Amino acid sequence: MTPPAILSTINIQIAVSPFFLFVVGALVIAGWLVFTVIIRYHWKNYGTGGMQLFAMNFLYISGSAALAGLMILSAVLYLISAQ
Repeated sequence: MTPPAILSTINIQIAVSPFFLFVVGALVIAGWLVFTVIIRYHWKNYGTGGMQLFAMNFLYISGSAALAGLMILSAVLYLISAQ
C-alpha cells in the first residue's frame, strides 16, 4: 500500500538539541532509579525469595541495562549526526 501523494511531499524537521536529549535521558534514568529501589524493596520484603527473586532481579536489571544502553547509544548517535 503506497502512502497518499500529499504525505510524501511533506518534509517536517523538528530540531532537538542534543543537550535536551541528555537532560531528558538523565530524568528518565533518575525515575528508573527511584522505581528500581521501590520494586527491589517490594520483591525483597514481600516476594517469595530464593531463585525466583534472583531470576526477577536478573531479568529486570538485564532488560533495564539493555534499554538504557540503547537510549544512550541513540542519544550519542544523534549528537554525532547533529554536528
